[in-house]
Amino acid sequence: MRSEQITQREGNFSLIEKTDAIELLEKNLQRTEMLIEAMEKIKAYNGLYQMSNADACEHNKIVTIVQNQQLMYIQQSCGEHAIISLATAFEIYYKELVQQLFADYPGYFVSRNTKYSDKLNKLIQDHELATYEQIEFELKLRNRFDYYILFKAYSLPFLTLAEKRVVEYIYQQRNLYVHNAGRLYSKSRKNMILTRSPFYRQTISQEAKRLRTRLRKLLHTSYDRIKVGLNRGV
Repeated sequence: MRSEQITQREGNFSLIEKTDAIELLEKNLQRTEMLIEAMEKIKAYNGLYQMSNADACEHNKIVTIVQNQQLMYIQQSCGEHAIISLATAFEIYYKELVQQLFADYPGYFVSRNTKYSDKLNKLIQDHELATYEQIEFELKLRNRFDYYILFKAYSLPFLTLAEKRVVEYIYQQRNLYVHNAGRLYSKSRKNMILTRSPFYRQTISQEAKRLRTRLRKLLHTSYDRIKVGLNRGV
């Protein structure tokens, strides 16, 4: 029933639809996992095939050259798409997180006076269940930077400076692969100087795996940090 979808916290009702940002994050990161797993399986299959044909020297040399070339292209493509998927997972995460926090802690948000207060109070008390699409529209949240401002306005410790650098590096690489097809132009080079890799880069497949692990860890840490702060502030 509709009444069962309404969240009550400290005497306040919220008509923001409930969601679970961390659960959705993990589901979206599965896409990245599949791309990484595909790279690893193809490499393993190639190795097994080459070992099984080790006696046919000339044939094995040709097959090894061809498979290694194909593997290089596959790793490049899968690695690029894995990093692109990380940026997408992050975007969905912070939108769902705001929706979740508004639904679960309406008392915290309505008790604070910010530039968002009037429209947020209307959303929380409206007659229709709102999702992040309505939240974005009403609060004029266009991109991650607008969300950073929103978190700051409500004193929510979303990302540290170090965590933001990791996120910005992911976006930098995503933009390079999506808009420039992996080619570096003057603006791309400048951005890469300003936003360096959070670790020593070897191959794109290794970088994709490390970025996946780093992003998952920092978002879980951020989530716990915010929940602790909210539970103290409610």
